[in-house]
Amino acid sequence: MTTERQAWRQLGLKEKIVFASYDAGFSKRQADLIERLSRLEGKRFVLAATRTPYDLLAAPGVPVYLCAYENKPAMMNALAGVLSGRLPAKGRLPVTIGA
Repeated sequence: MTTERQAWRQLGLKEKIVFASYDAGFSKRQADLIERLSRLEGKRFVLAATRTPYDLLAAPGVPVYLCAYENKPAMMNALAGVLSGRLPAKGRLPVTIGA
């Protein structure tokens, strides 16, 4: 089992971080982790919401944001396709987030 210290050490070896959130607006710990990860120097960070577009409100400073609207296998495969560049990200949020 990986400890938190080991996980942070492993992140130091990576140049890209993708965080898949799930209702981050209802989880202060999740929102805090997203903020912390998105501020790491020298890392490209992507927040991928797997349920609701409002996760962006929990961490409005993230540089790249995607919303999959659900975490079922077909949607996760589509998200992986977008993240890998195999599929284009054509969608638009049907709601306004923030100001």
